[in-house]
Amino acid sequence: GRSRLVTKWLKDRPKFRELALTSPRPVGIPGSLVMELMLALLDQSDSTQDPIEKLTGLLGAIAARYADAACGQDVKTGLPYLLRSAGYDLADSDERSLTKFGYFGELVAGLRGLIGCLCRDAVQAGGRLVLVIDDLDCADSSSGQLIGRALQGLEGDEAPLIVATCINAAEVASRARVFGREPAVIQVPPFGADEQNV
Repeated sequence: GRSRLVTKWLKDRPKFRELALTSPRPVGIPGSLVMELMLALLDQSDSTQDPIEKLTGLLGAIAARYADAACGQDVKTGLPYLLRSAGYDLADSDERSLTKFGYFGELVAGLRGLIGCLCRDAVQAGGRLVLVIDDLDCADSSSGQLIGRALQGLEGDEAPLIVATCINAAEVASRARVFGREPAVIQVPPFGADEQNV
């Protein structure tokens, strides 16, 4: 019901360009929400192309579009760290987990640049980027910290609108505060067993 409510809200506002992330469950890798952001950029319907090659090309194209802007330079510099956060290493193509790399600052800069570039794309198309995070309270806390730090450096046309759903309303406030904003909470109570059966 929560996700449908957000989808309906966005459908009635065509100027918003949605980038939807679903918090992975169970959460096993710190920064897993950042991995979901990278994978959301890929078109999963085309399974013939190597995902590392495809993601590298996509991020490279985004950086090239804004080569003269700080956001484009951040994406170009942060490319290896963004790939690692998606579970890939540019050098040897092995799957990796974010826990094996301590490049917090570089990853935050790359994320800031990527989100900034995507926001500029939406503005040029006459809209605004909406970052939709489904089940925010199920994401690991390091994901919120990474994205929150990236968002702190964004203003104006490079700042997205953030919409998040949550299962546990008590936890969402602390998670959302990492983004540097106080959340507006719409409480949708969970369905009971009888309601689920219906």
